[in-house]
Amino acid sequence: MNAKLTFLILKLRLLGLIFLLPLPCDAYTAMVKKQSEKTGSRWTLADWMQQKRDMRWADLWLAKNSYSSPFEFYLDGSLNNYNQVNASTPDQHRNFNTQGAELGAFAGRAGIRACYHGDEESRVTWTGGLNFRVYGQAVQDTHISVEWGLRGQRNASPAPEKFQNQFGSVNMAVYLTKYFGVEGRYQRILPAASDLKTTLQGESSDAKVFIDFAAVRLYGEWRHEHLTTRSDTAAVSESRTGFGGGIRIFF
Repeated sequence: MNAKLTFLILKLRLLGLIFLLPLPCDAYTAMVKKQSEKTGSRWTLADWMQQKRDMRWADLWLAKNSYSSPFEFYLDGSLNNYNQVNASTPDQHRNFNTQGAELGAFAGRAGIRACYHGDEESRVTWTGGLNFRVYGQAVQDTHISVEWGLRGQRNASPAPEKFQNQFGSVNMAVYLTKYFGVEGRYQRILPAASDLKTTLQGESSDAKVFIDFAAVRLYGEWRHEHLTTRSDTAAVSESRTGFGGGIRIFF
């Protein structure tokens, strides 16, 4: 009996010495790393609740900043009345009317736009361009977009003449409320020669105030256009400024 008790006491002393000995550095590092991994990968109810809250906020943000379809189309019709002024006779104003139509088709941030205008000066103009929306989720939303394309013009008087010019433009729309906003566009027309060797270049600007009734937009518009034509014998500078309005339907 005494021999067994003595053996047990020696055994306990040996175990005590083992625990008192310092652990090697690698073993200690492995132990700490293992505990850290366990803590990091441990599933807890608190973490699950936090993940649910984060996912709910992400869903709300996505719903607010995206649309169910990336495709957008619109048709536009407008009427304008404007004054035409020649730089050589600035005191003489001539008044004309013009009517126009516009078509836009967008897929995501990229789209195409085509316009047609005819006026009482026997001029017909058309534009076609590729658009890229730099900011904003849709055309019928606050946005900034840039455009590059081709502008054509056909004059019936004083002599039949055709022009084709490249152009670049920037467009910006801002909704002041959910249904009311303003829109502006600036277009730069690059110089190019006509079939009669007359060079045309210029710029145009327009500003709109609009109100949306669901998919229907009514707007008032101010337009300004400045064009310069140059031939071998003369240069003519003309400005056209006027007001009008129109309707746009989104699909």
